[in-house]
Amino acid sequence: ALPIYDRYYEGRKVWSNITQITRRLVTCVWIGVPEHGSELEGEKRSMIDCIVAYPVAVKHYLREEYSYDYDDLRALLAGLKPFRAKFPHAAGGKQKSPKCAVGRGATGDWKKNIRRATRSFSSIFENEAKHGNIPVELAHCIAAYIQSLLDRKLCDMSNVGTMNLLLTRLLDELGSLERILRTPLPLAYSVHLSQAVWLHLIIMPIQLVDDMAWWTIAAIAFTSFTLLGLLQISAEIENPFGYDRNDLPLDHYCDVLVKEVRRVMKKELRTYEDLFDTPKPKAEGDALGKLTERDRKSTRLNSSHITI
Repeated sequence: ALPIYDRYYEGRKVWSNITQITRRLVTCVWIGVPEHGSELEGEKRSMIDCIVAYPVAVKHYLREEYSYDYDDLRALLAGLKPFRAKFPHAAGGKQKSPKCAVGRGATGDWKKNIRRATRSFSSIFENEAKHGNIPVELAHCIAAYIQSLLDRKLCDMSNVGTMNLLLTRLLDELGSLERILRTPLPLAYSVHLSQAVWLHLIIMPIQLVDDMAWWTIAAIAFTSFTLLGLLQISAEIENPFGYDRNDLPLDHYCDVLVKEVRRVMKKELRTYEDLFDTPKPKAEGDALGKLTERDRKSTRLNSSHITI
């Protein structure tokens, strides 16, 4: 079960990286991109929603939900023109998220589990080829917005470079999650593990009955509970991105991220005057401009002595 838990732990670590990178990218846009009118402000808010929609789209992508028409995605992408036509349920009912097929429904029959896993993992590639990769499409929209900031000279090169770097890291983390999702345990490993557990439980009573008599029943019950429990846990958390109770709570992670970004966007703390009561410090040139003529002569005299 140790390799299975490594997948679970790695999935949590990668998702934490996505959350941190998303926060940094939102900060770069919210603070670093100036506003020169209501249109630009609306544009910036819509793009921040698109950035926050990236983790939400990754969540659906990992669950084989290849559609824009989900409540959480629709609320974030409604302000962007390319995505409005992709909401067929916008006028009517709500589309519920289907249950994830990969890693669900594990039973005690290892042959059925293997056949189910084989069908599930092969269906990922078929569905993606049919419906596309929504997180990558959102990344292209974010990249186009960053390039437009540079073309319109609305942002300096350092901030543009930082945003491009953060966007690249988001795509890298998506690749890490795909590696976890699309790399099931080897067939020989799963078969051998299941057979070894059952063989041990069958042989163990023969070895203990002479020494433990009726206590053999209790010993076998406890051992079976432990080993079969580990076997079931390993089958359940092989894919940690689904809807099972023991899977990662991706819905909670996304909800917390969206709420905290929305809370920040309600506050107008983006300039020096918004943060401090003291007046903004003057630039060095402005301070020298207010020097008296006597101070200027003294400054020139001192500089001439230093030159000599």
